[in-house]
Amino acid sequence: MLEKLTYACATKVYPNSYGLQKYILENNLTSKNKLKVIGYGSSNGIDTNHFKNTDEVLEQSKKIKNKYDLKNQFVFCFVGRVVKDKGIDELSFSFDKLTKEFKNIKLLIVGKFEEDLDPISEECYDIVESNNNIINVGFQNDIRPFLASSDCFVLPTYREGFPNVVLQACSMELPCIVSNINGCNEIIENNTNGLIVEPKNKDELYNAMKKFLVDKSLAGKLSSNTRDDIIKKHDRKQFFKCLLDEYNELVK
Repeated sequence: MLEKLTYACATKVYPNSYGLQKYILENNLTSKNKLKVIGYGSSNGIDTNHFKNTDEVLEQSKKIKNKYDLKNQFVFCFVGRVVKDKGIDELSFSFDKLTKEFKNIKLLIVGKFEEDLDPISEECYDIVESNNNIINVGFQNDIRPFLASSDCFVLPTYREGFPNVVLQACSMELPCIVSNINGCNEIIENNTNGLIVEPKNKDELYNAMKKFLVDKSLAGKLSSNTRDDIIKKHDRKQFFKCLLDEYNELVK
């Protein structure tokens, strides 16, 4: 009701993804003529010059690899709030299963554990604490060196608007495994720049992660299709140009 009221008071409504626009229409929250997605989606685009494997970032990455023993390892990485809603239960179960089959793999968890709102299950927490191949580094002001230290980004989240962290990971040339939900499936094209799995499905997630470990060339193949696409579609300057064009059109 609050959304309907907000949309009713607005002249124009700008969903940050085409999936969200579809959701709004399917639920009759407002009329089609009010809706428009700016550019290819996103709320603000991202600074692709910042999220880049610069010499400075790569030097920081070397220190991280040394500190957490990531050399000669295949590293999966998650960045975000550590809550059940982000699919951490499925991620921990899948990775824990993989560590029983494969050597030299790590999981980096970059983010704060939230115990009051939507906490992960006790079983999941036990896995994170007991599995020595899972490295929890907590909240970080600069996630770039951790992305640069990784081979594959994983976001098995249940729901999103348009996740900036997937844009950032792709801009850092990381292939991604994401849920088949709004935003995620607009950034990642299955088997092109990453893999798409159904949310809350730990078996699909496990199989997707396993693909990277079985096929040694997969990460490199998919990573070659990441950064250029983000620069083309979601660079912040490009987004601002689309936004300015929209303002100018409204002024007319």
